[in-house]
Amino acid sequence: ILVSQGRRAEAEAPFREWLKGLRVMLTSDDPALATCLALLANNFISQKKFNDAENPARECLSIREKKLPGNWRTFNAEAILGMSLLGQKRYDKAEPMLRTAYTGLKDPSTFTPTGLQPPLKETFRALIQLYEDSDQPQNVTELNAQKVAETEKAQLDKAERCRLAAETGDSEALNEFAWLLATSPSPKVRDGEKAVVLAQKAVAATNHKDDAC
Repeated sequence: ILVSQGRRAEAEAPFREWLKGLRVMLTSDDPALATCLALLANNFISQKKFNDAENPARECLSIREKKLPGNWRTFNAEAILGMSLLGQKRYDKAEPMLRTAYTGLKDPSTFTPTGLQPPLKETFRALIQLYEDSDQPQNVTELNAQKVAETEKAQLDKAERCRLAAETGDSEALNEFAWLLATSPSPKVRDGEKAVVLAQKAVAATNHKDDAC
């Protein structure tokens, strides 16, 4: 609650007490302990206490590498550690951490159906900051270009899935395709005129379904 209210400094003591209690109840490599360590490290990073964040981030990563290899939570821990090192201006140590984390967090095969969102945007921003702060403009350009290409591909792939679903005539599928065409950031996907046509078809399909009831 304190964190959600922006009272991060006040949240340190409860985090430490929680961590102390978990150390008594759990083994030193329990994933639940890693969760608490990750939250504590993130809380330090949000206050720019990057030195304080390093040790809990390292311990969290060590647990997750052992217990959750290849899982997005492990890459998340690597990103947290990378951010703590970035904040300390230890660029040579932070870069491989953030690079590996970013690659892992982009891979859908590392996800588990928890409903949580991996911190992909935060990790990308940290990499950009690293390259800007360490005067590596070429890497900034390359990373941004890579991001644009990946977004473009994702939008095209999604458009194809939506197109195939819309061919069934289902009103929800038609609406989803229309929305994508109307709002896509990709000029290769965005098509306002077609979006209107599809939306009209969705309305007609809905009315037809209602008439059949």
